[in-house]
Amino acid sequence: MEVTPVLDQGAPGAAEIPAERDGRRVRGDKTRHAILARATQIASVEGLEGLSLGRLAADLGISKSGLFAHFGSKEELQLKTLRAARRIFYEGAIRPALDVPEGIQRLAALVEADIDYLSGDAFPGGCLFISSAAEYDSRPGPIRDLVQETMVSWLDLLADQEDYRDVRSRIERLTRTQS
Repeated sequence: MEVTPVLDQGAPGAAEIPAERDGRRVRGDKTRHAILARATQIASVEGLEGLSLGRLAADLGISKSGLFAHFGSKEELQLKTLRAARRIFYEGAIRPALDVPEGIQRLAALVEADIDYLSGDAFPGGCLFISSAAEYDSRPGPIRDLVQETMVSWLDLLADQEDYRDVRSRIERLTRTQS
């Protein structure tokens, strides 16, 4: 599963930033990470629609305009929140299993890591992707696309385990009947 960077791709690298701006960049990145950490917590409890610039600004003690400068729109905030959640999911449910040999052993390790992730405290409201899949299922757009891409990638990772390939057709049939 690919991990999508939380920060914008195409942003200038550190070598391209003048030394006097370097401190501002570090502070901006730190602020952006703090915003996304809080956003994932709120969204897991209240849904992505419950995520607002005003609520985040109040919770973090920053201005709405300062928050807007980091994201530009509510939809961009929601997308970056999902990308941050995807990184958390990867670290909690996938990375722990990557050292296990492929096949049924890795499948078992992935399922165990996923159960640990789901029962852990990564998100107070539960898995953000499961709730977002329900919240955005009938709403076309980039948010639903990102949720679907993440869920399909997870299922593909499970189904791609060598000794588990026969289940792929069952998963594909199930997803076709639910579309």
